Amino acid sequence: MLAKVVSKDGKLMAEITRPKSCENCSKCYGSDEKRLCELPEGDWKLGETVDIELALMNPAKVSALSYGIPLLGLVLFVAVASWLGLSDVWQAIFAFIGLAVSFVILRLVDQRARRKGRFQTVCSRCEKEVVHNG
Repeated sequence: MLAKVVSKDGKLMAEITRPKSCENCSKCYGSDEKRLCELPEGDWKLGETVDIELALMNPAKVSALSYGIPLLGLVLFVAVASWLGLSDVWQAIFAFIGLAVSFVILRLVDQRARRKGRFQTVCSRCEKEVVHNG
Protein backbone atom coordinates (compact mmCIF):
# COMPACT_ATOMS: atom_id res chain seq x y z
CA MET A 1 0.00 0.00 0.00
CA LEU A 2 1.36 3.41 -0.90
CA ALA A 3 1.49 6.28 1.56
CA LYS A 4 2.82 9.82 1.56
CA VAL A 5 5.29 11.05 4.19
CA VAL A 6 3.78 14.01 6.09
CA SER A 7 4.68 15.93 9.24
CA LYS A 8 2.40 15.79 12.27
CA ASP A 9 3.45 17.65 15.43
CA GLY A 10 7.05 17.72 14.21
CA LYS A 11 7.14 13.96 13.61
CA LEU A 12 7.23 12.26 10.20
CA MET A 13 4.24 9.99 9.62
CA ALA A 14 2.89 7.95 6.70
CA GLU A 15 -0.47 9.28 5.49
CA ILE A 16 -2.49 6.39 4.11
CA THR A 17 -5.50 7.01 1.89
CA ARG A 18 -8.28 4.46 2.34
CA PRO A 19 -8.13 1.90 -0.51
CA LYS A 20 -11.19 1.53 -2.77
CA SER A 21 -11.65 -2.04 -1.51
CA CYS A 22 -12.18 -0.70 2.02
CA GLU A 23 -14.81 1.94 1.25
CA ASN A 24 -17.71 0.00 2.82
CA CYS A 25 -15.87 -1.10 5.95
CA SER A 26 -15.02 1.25 8.80
CA LYS A 27 -13.08 -1.06 11.09
CA CYS A 28 -9.51 0.09 10.41
CA TYR A 29 -10.08 3.67 9.37
CA GLY A 30 -13.31 4.50 11.16
CA SER A 31 -15.05 7.20 9.16
CA ASP A 32 -11.76 8.83 8.15
CA GLU A 33 -10.69 8.95 4.51
CA LYS A 34 -7.02 9.16 5.52
CA ARG A 35 -5.06 7.58 8.35
CA LEU A 36 -1.69 8.42 9.88
CA CYS A 37 0.73 5.61 10.64
CA GLU A 38 3.94 6.03 12.60
CA LEU A 39 7.03 5.43 10.49
CA PRO A 40 9.88 3.29 11.78
CA GLU A 41 13.31 4.88 12.15
CA GLY A 42 14.84 5.69 8.77
CA ASP A 43 15.82 8.37 6.30
CA TRP A 44 12.37 9.66 5.31
CA LYS A 45 11.80 12.89 3.42
CA LEU A 46 8.69 15.01 3.67
CA GLY A 47 6.43 14.50 0.65
CA GLU A 48 8.00 11.28 -0.62
CA THR A 49 5.91 8.21 -1.39
CA VAL A 50 6.60 5.05 0.60
CA ASP A 51 5.39 1.48 0.28
CA ILE A 52 4.03 0.17 3.58
CA GLU A 53 2.61 -3.06 4.85
CA LEU A 54 -0.07 -2.84 7.49
CA ALA A 55 -0.71 -5.31 10.29
CA LEU A 56 -4.50 -5.44 10.37
CA MET A 57 -7.09 -7.86 11.65
CA ASN A 58 -7.88 -10.65 9.21
CA PRO A 59 -10.70 -9.44 6.89
CA ALA A 60 -12.16 -12.96 6.74
CA LYS A 61 -12.48 -13.00 10.53
CA VAL A 62 -14.16 -9.58 10.53
CA SER A 63 -16.61 -10.72 7.83
CA ALA A 64 -17.35 -13.97 9.66
CA LEU A 65 -18.15 -12.04 12.84
CA SER A 66 -20.12 -9.32 11.07
CA TYR A 67 -22.34 -11.70 9.11
CA GLY A 68 -22.18 -14.89 11.15
CA ILE A 69 -23.28 -13.58 14.54
CA PRO A 70 -26.49 -11.90 13.25
CA LEU A 71 -27.33 -14.98 11.17
CA LEU A 72 -26.73 -17.23 14.16
CA GLY A 73 -28.90 -15.00 16.36
CA LEU A 74 -31.73 -14.99 13.84
CA VAL A 75 -31.68 -18.76 13.28
CA LEU A 76 -31.30 -19.55 16.98
CA PHE A 77 -34.22 -17.34 18.06
CA VAL A 78 -36.48 -18.63 15.25
CA ALA A 79 -35.59 -22.22 16.21
CA VAL A 80 -36.49 -21.52 19.86
CA ALA A 81 -39.79 -19.91 18.82
CA SER A 82 -40.58 -22.88 16.58
CA TRP A 83 -39.62 -25.36 19.31
CA LEU A 84 -41.99 -23.54 21.68
CA GLY A 85 -44.75 -24.01 19.09
CA LEU A 86 -45.34 -20.29 18.56
CA SER A 87 -47.19 -18.95 15.54
CA ASP A 88 -45.43 -17.58 12.45
CA VAL A 89 -45.98 -14.01 13.63
CA TRP A 90 -44.23 -14.73 16.92
CA GLN A 91 -41.43 -16.53 15.09
CA ALA A 92 -40.90 -13.39 12.99
CA ILE A 93 -40.87 -11.28 16.16
CA PHE A 94 -38.34 -13.67 17.71
CA ALA A 95 -36.23 -13.38 14.54
CA PHE A 96 -36.04 -9.59 14.97
CA ILE A 97 -35.26 -10.01 18.68
CA GLY A 98 -32.47 -12.44 17.73
CA LEU A 99 -31.05 -9.89 15.28
CA ALA A 100 -31.22 -7.12 17.90
CA VAL A 101 -29.47 -9.28 20.50
CA SER A 102 -26.76 -10.28 18.01
CA PHE A 103 -26.11 -6.64 17.04
CA VAL A 104 -25.72 -5.76 20.73
CA ILE A 105 -23.23 -8.64 21.04
CA LEU A 106 -21.35 -7.35 17.96
CA ARG A 107 -21.24 -3.86 19.43
CA LEU A 108 -19.75 -5.21 22.68
CA VAL A 109 -17.18 -7.29 20.78
CA ASP A 110 -16.25 -4.22 18.70
CA GLN A 111 -15.83 -2.00 21.79
CA ARG A 112 -13.70 -4.63 23.52
CA ALA A 113 -11.49 -5.08 20.45
CA ARG A 114 -11.00 -1.32 20.11
CA ARG A 115 -10.01 -1.03 23.80
CA LYS A 116 -7.41 -3.76 23.27
CA GLY A 117 -6.15 -2.02 20.12
CA ARG A 118 -7.04 -4.83 17.73
CA PHE A 119 -8.24 -2.42 15.05
CA GLN A 120 -5.23 -0.12 15.23
CA THR A 121 -3.35 0.47 12.01
CA VAL A 122 0.28 -0.48 12.57
CA CYS A 123 3.05 -0.03 10.02
CA SER A 124 4.79 -3.41 10.10
CA ARG A 125 7.10 -2.83 7.12
CA CYS A 126 7.98 0.36 5.28
CA GLU A 127 10.22 0.92 2.26
CA LYS A 128 10.84 3.76 -0.12
CA GLU A 129 8.73 3.43 -3.25
CA VAL A 130 10.76 2.43 -6.28
CA VAL A 131 9.68 4.36 -9.35
CA HIS A 132 10.13 2.47 -12.61
CA ASN A 133 10.61 4.60 -15.71
CA GLY A 134 9.71 3.09 -19.03
